[in-house]
Amino acid sequence: MGTKWMALAGFACAVLLTCAGTAEAALNVEYSTYLGGSGDDVAYALGVISLGRAYVAGFTQSPDFPTASVYQAALNGSEEDAFVACLSTSGSALFYSTYLGGSANDYGSALALNSLNWLYVTGRTDSADFPTHSAFQASGGGSGFDDAFVSCLSPLGSALFFSTYLGGLSEDFGEGIAIDSARQVVVSGYTWSSSFPTLNPYQASKGGGTADGFVSCLSTLGSTLVFSTFFGGYGDEGVLDVKLDSLGRVGATGQTSSPDFPTLNAYQATFSNDTNDMFVFLLDSTGSALVYSTYLGGDGADWGRRIALSTTGAAYIAGQTESKNFPTVNPYQASLSEKDADGAVACLSSSGSVLLFATFLGGYGRDILYGIDLDPQGRVCVAGTSEAADFPTLNPYQASLGSIGGDAVVALLGSSGASLVFSSYFGGGFEDVAFDIDVDTAGLIYLAGGTYAQNFPTRDAFQSSQGGVGPLDAFLARLSYTTPTPTPPPPPPPRPTASP
Repeated sequence: MGTKWMALAGFACAVLLTCAGTAEAALNVEYSTYLGGSGDDVAYALGVISLGRAYVAGFTQSPDFPTASVYQAALNGSEEDAFVACLSTSGSALFYSTYLGGSANDYGSALALNSLNWLYVTGRTDSADFPTHSAFQASGGGSGFDDAFVSCLSPLGSALFFSTYLGGLSEDFGEGIAIDSARQVVVSGYTWSSSFPTLNPYQASKGGGTADGFVSCLSTLGSTLVFSTFFGGYGDEGVLDVKLDSLGRVGATGQTSSPDFPTLNAYQATFSNDTNDMFVFLLDSTGSALVYSTYLGGDGADWGRRIALSTTGAAYIAGQTESKNFPTVNPYQASLSEKDADGAVACLSSSGSVLLFATFLGGYGRDILYGIDLDPQGRVCVAGTSEAADFPTLNPYQASLGSIGGDAVVALLGSSGASLVFSSYFGGGFEDVAFDIDVDTAGLIYLAGGTYAQNFPTRDAFQSSQGGVGPLDAFLARLSYTTPTPTPPPPPPPRPTASP
């Protein structure tokens, strides 16, 4: 990936795929649109409601970023503000779109939606005047340092229900967010702050490295902590994503360089290298006890980017690996492609002690999977980016790599992880990345990502061209996938009737 992708927080897109039974397998574009202004516009996060509206969050440098039904109508004097946008079901109109930020730099990293369509977003802010309301922490924890923030917007995007800083005296980044049935808000991320606020913690103090992971739960009103804990060892780690199961327990993934990272009932109890392992853990609903925690990695660097939890409690992880000996079970792709990193997809049992499947997914080039979700049939949807001309494809919309800088990719694996249903590139003549994926109850698959390409494929677009020459723009798209219906064999010819 190009250096600017690494320097920026991400960029925005949303894609919707549908699976239906017709005569011929195909992956098609139903709509596709840019979303951006004259500067760089970047999003990491995606959420979908039953009405088919797609929500994205990230940051924008554009004073002319498209807005509608706004809480904050203008870029707040900084280089970057966070933004939240909601597209109509058809993708051809904005339901709402608003800036969210103060006079310094602000970034949105993750979002979640509750059953009433209130939107919760987390990220980081360097602004001393970031908008707050009904706040647990009304001001930043450290001068000159980023703090995590957690904000809740009304269903129309025009008002804050609550908004709060969350941090200590050093850097703090919000990276993951989830909502429980009582509308309490669980967030996760990185903290460099020994003074990060804790309550009823599993781990009361920083583990000793430069950065630790954290998991915090805010009350429904956002004004108090329910629990908050560090999570890490004497190396560095970050908790990059969280999801909640039906019991309110917190499933999480991320990366660690700590040989003493806390483990319990582990599939892999020991650190496997001197760089990074991915990890997976399940924390109980009080935040004070582990159900399980395990490393997952080999002799190279491994990162867990996103997590999904099934109804049975199994944990599905998407990320990347540079390890030739990354553990595989029942894989679609059994070995590393021998160059840079491959995508990695894994599934752990509800106990955390059994690896149900794990597979590489990539070609001869850098491949990273940033998003994962499950469809109603229990199949595994992943999204990310690939620089490989031989990334595995099947029933694709776009069969070949469109840019030497990398294209977004989207794939649907069978529930066992051993087969592909479809896999496709999706991009134009410059770099494209998908950062998030979501599947609704109807089996519609939404992607989030973004593009540098002026020839990114558009159709029935809200915005048919880039907002400015050369910058990153958000894109939003919907794809449809059809599966072949088996043709029944012809009936046998009638048997002749014997003469009397």
